[in-house]
Amino acid sequence: MTEPSGRSLRLSPTQLKNADIALAKFGSKSDLAAQLQMSRTTINKFFKGEPVQRKQFLGICKKLKLKWEPDDEQVQEKGKPPNSLSDPTLESLKDDIDALVQEVRSRLHDDIQRLHSTMPLWGIDRCVPLGDLFVDVNILEELSSSRKSEYDDLCQDFMNNPSHRGLDRIGLGKEQKRVPGLEVLAKNTNLMVVGKPGSGKTTYLQRVVRECNAGNLQAHRIPVLIRLRNFVEDGREVAYSLERYLKECWRLSDAETQLIFDRGRSLVLLDGLDEVTGEDGKNIAKEIKRFARIYPQVQVIVTCRTQSQESRFEKFDYVEVADFNESQVRSFSEHWFKTVMGDESGGLAKAREFLEQLFLEANKPIRELTITPILLSLTCAVFHQTGKFYSKRSKLYEEGLELLLEQWDKSREIDRDEIYRDLSLERKLELLSFLAVKKFEQEQYVLFEQAEIEGYIAEFLGIGQRDSRVVLRAMEAQHGLLIERSQKVWSFSHLTFQEYLITRQFLAKCNPSSINDSILNELTSHVQDRHWREVFLLAVEMLPKADVLLTAMKQKIDNLVISDIRVQKFLSQLHQLALWIDAPYKAASVRALCFDLGVDFTTNTKGTLSRIFKITRILDYELYPGLFRSRQ
Repeated sequence: MTEPSGRSLRLSPTQLKNADIALAKFGSKSDLAAQLQMSRTTINKFFKGEPVQRKQFLGICKKLKLKWEPDDEQVQEKGKPPNSLSDPTLESLKDDIDALVQEVRSRLHDDIQRLHSTMPLWGIDRCVPLGDLFVDVNILEELSSSRKSEYDDLCQDFMNNPSHRGLDRIGLGKEQKRVPGLEVLAKNTNLMVVGKPGSGKTTYLQRVVRECNAGNLQAHRIPVLIRLRNFVEDGREVAYSLERYLKECWRLSDAETQLIFDRGRSLVLLDGLDEVTGEDGKNIAKEIKRFARIYPQVQVIVTCRTQSQESRFEKFDYVEVADFNESQVRSFSEHWFKTVMGDESGGLAKAREFLEQLFLEANKPIRELTITPILLSLTCAVFHQTGKFYSKRSKLYEEGLELLLEQWDKSREIDRDEIYRDLSLERKLELLSFLAVKKFEQEQYVLFEQAEIEGYIAEFLGIGQRDSRVVLRAMEAQHGLLIERSQKVWSFSHLTFQEYLITRQFLAKCNPSSINDSILNELTSHVQDRHWREVFLLAVEMLPKADVLLTAMKQKIDNLVISDIRVQKFLSQLHQLALWIDAPYKAASVRALCFDLGVDFTTNTKGTLSRIFKITRILDYELYPGLFRSRQ
């Protein structure tokens, strides 16, 4: 036998015959491959006299009880420089690494499928098959927080938004281009995938590792998915060395592992960088940077909550998991109900009912929450259990906040180490409510400049500006309720949550039984501000008895009407017009109908009455015969 290089061994021509005899006594090549857990390719190469990895070569010899010794030809050539006759060709080396990669892929295939084939589903006490629920994620190739925009321009952009609620369109002019999650891997670059909590980062990596494992994606690489919060314990045993850790996972020699890295034949997926904190977190981040620098041919993908890492990773492209669009919301909802109910037709019927309710105009604030998988799952679970949305929307908002602020991290056994961690759930809600009110009372009620929001945090917690910056980043990383829309420009992730927190803050401080309560009067002072509409609706819903609040709102409106001559004139004309209508309804109802139809008093009375007549005839045919009486 000869050894053409320090890495591979092969049978000499004189030993091939002995190997064939040994195999005949042992069994077939298939039996040999199965017992050694090697590929048929490796076994065939051994019996053809082609180079085989040293470890595998010696394993085959041992199994066949072949004695390995350098032959006379090798002894004679010892000490001479290798030549083209004794060295393996480039093609044989390529064949060698291909066989090694495929052998490891084959050996790990079932374990990868088993470990990454299911996912937890919020609101359901069991894991579900990933393939049954997964919806392809979209990737934004430019981070929102990396955009450079003038604060005043962003404010103007928001105020010009007709809906005044589409926060994700701020400063974009037009919607950012979305790239399918698997397509972005084709660039073969290292990726830092950031996104809100519960945006689907983990399931995205699960999809990638399964597609690679199945040979549908990068079949020339060995896929590995490491949950970094588990690597804290496992990594300590190997001094956080990814090379040593993967060598043990793959059960390869140092040289074989090194060859795989040198040739870039691995796809390394690292999930949850934000979930490792303290010194362990710093060590792991440092190791990832070192590994990516030393092995540029290996593709490394890391997930992290939005911008929570302290320093930027060189040689990594930063991309962001996009919020669900309407098509994804519909697809996820259908998958959710089919999976949970275990009945395709029944699940689709329930999903149609859910989506019909979700896309009603009245449920637009709820629909705003469903742009991330975690909050969409919560909404689906509520509908599944009750057959409707909560009669009080505030209950859904309360559960959503509790889920993001506390339960999501707890379910994933994540322990944070910043100042913010030590605050109770109630104290976190108080801080968020304080920030929500501070901004909502201003003319531009959504966007914070960074110095502004840091100042509010410092004021509430009684800390310095530097510590308040740490708290702000912790709030963004841990629950995503505050996000950086552009560089140093912040807002709440959902206007719906901001409105709920404002309502919560006022109701916690006011005396709802006293019409002269100062906090109640402060709230009703905003009754003429259009963007406070949802706050008043939530307040009426959340109070055990809303009589006092409604009375206070009426008094405020009456005072506004009394002091405005134009409004007085309008109401007088409306009253006169209503007198022309002879109908079995209360006068207030008739006036409300005229007002709702948008009566234009600048036109002649007959034209106005004709318009009302036509519409009310459609609305109530019985009203038609005596609707009007002539006035002389």
